[in-house]
Amino acid sequence: MSRFTLHKQERLKHRKKIDELFKSGKSFALFPFRVYYSETQGSGTEHAAGAVVIAQAAGTTGTEQAAGTQQAAGTAATGQPASTTGVQFGVGVSKRYFKKAVSRNRIKRLIREAYRLQKEELYAYSRQAGSHLAVFFIYTGKEIPGPEACHLAVQQCLAKLIRQLNRKK
Repeated sequence: MSRFTLHKQERLKHRKKIDELFKSGKSFALFPFRVYYSETQGSGTEHAAGAVVIAQAAGTTGTEQAAGTQQAAGTAATGQPASTTGVQFGVGVSKRYFKKAVSRNRIKRLIREAYRLQKEELYAYSRQAGSHLAVFFIYTGKEIPGPEACHLAVQQCLAKLIRQLNRKK
């Protein structure tokens, strides 16, 4: 049974990674979204290894280190550490059309919810290809979508993203 969660490790939050995605990543538009994505080989296990190095540098004991590594990695729905799932997701909404933060936050919440419920196919692709994906959705519509419309639009964007990633092979 899979759990539909969106862990902290799965969120694309670092400014440098986002800037790099916008500079060197690929994109496509499918109303009401513009989707930026990049694929790099490697499953992202270096993040878990980085946690071990940091724990060693901090001078923790072996049991504390093992517990810290296990806690830092977390577990995804598949039983694998969340950092090795290989997909990071971000979302943005323009201030130009939605002046109030309440509206922007509502749209972002709807998009994250729709993604969270449909991300499994993208994760399966990432595991099968052995690659790390960074995906960023920008909402380009001018009205607040309903939950059903948002769910359908995200579903179409994810399907197109997987088609483009498979075509690249």
